[in-house]
Amino acid sequence: MHRSSRQTNFGFSDQTATLADPTATTSSQLLARLAEKKAELEHLQQMREASVRMVTYFEELGRGIEGLADGAQAVANVLSNWSHVFRVMSLTAHSTEPHLTEDTVANPTPAVHPVLVKIPTLGAGER
Repeated sequence: MHRSSRQTNFGFSDQTATLADPTATTSSQLLARLAEKKAELEHLQQMREASVRMVTYFEELGRGIEGLADGAQAVANVLSNWSHVFRVMSLTAHSTEPHLTEDTVANPTPAVHPVLVKIPTLGAGER
């Protein structure tokens, strides 16, 4: 009685019945390796998609940091000018202080500091 590989052997499938067959073993190994390679390919594709998302994220982050750096430079420029502003205010305050005379002692008037006005030197289109 010769049994073909299509028949079942005591309720087992034809794969278990033919494990002793070298071609079936090689075929099952190839199928297992193929499934392994398919899983590896899927993981590689997922990694590629993740790396594309990371590149996009870091490019956006870089643009944001460039904007922050520009803003920090603008703040640094403003802060560096404050010493000049305070010096000018001090100079104007000292230059307008009334000298004590008999009239100022008799009729004290509140000291009014001059109003400092910034006059733009560039046109609106030149900025």
